[in-house]
Amino acid sequence: MSTGTRVFVARLAGLPVFDPNGDQVGRVRDVVVA
Repeated sequence: MSTGTRVFVARLAGLPVFDPNGDQVGRVRDVVVA
């Protein structure tokens, strides 16, 4: 995993998640990279 990817994932953590209709459906808590 590159440093840039780690920074990107870190910035996603805790952000609200919206469905295609624009409704909030939850928050990003854990990002698993396989």
